[in-house]
Amino acid sequence: MLHVLLVSTSEKTTGILKEYLNMEDCMNITACKTASRARRTALETAFDMIIINYPLADEREYELPQDLAEKSDASIMLMVPAEVYDIIADRMEKAGIYVLLKPVNKTVLLCVLRFAIVTQKRIRAMRMRNRSLKDRLSEIKVINQAKCLLMEHEQLSEAQAHRYLEKRAMDSQMSRLQVAEQLLKKYQLP
Repeated sequence: MLHVLLVSTSEKTTGILKEYLNMEDCMNITACKTASRARRTALETAFDMIIINYPLADEREYELPQDLAEKSDASIMLMVPAEVYDIIADRMEKAGIYVLLKPVNKTVLLCVLRFAIVTQKRIRAMRMRNRSLKDRLSEIKVINQAKCLLMEHEQLSEAQAHRYLEKRAMDSQMSRLQVAEQLLKKYQLP
């Protein structure tokens, strides 16, 4: 499920964005009308995507998107009127914020939203894969530490230590990691 924060004083724009976003499965959409409320909401919830429609009643300097970009890894899209686009586009894009010129053609908006959703889904999948690889790396590290202890304390070769861990794991119906953790405790290593 993707968590999306919409920040807009315009009910019409919020409605259109919600309609387009709800075309996709698994969307959790939160809407705010003010920058101050958006800041509080972003502190309480981790969002995957943030869409901000300027102008906002309580902010004139376009600080909200930069604040949110510094504090989260969400994709941020900023919708701004033509008179300020040239002034802020470079500054926002350097902060990793996509700036969209208003008025926005509905077809273009739909394409941009779909692209953002697909990109966010890929990022989420890569994060999960990264987390899985980190977990696997940690597991290998613990197992290798246990092998080294067996080699040091029991005078086993690496192959013998490896076989010992596998056999003990099978015999006790435990994972190699659990057996390795027991050995670390036995030899009092953290």
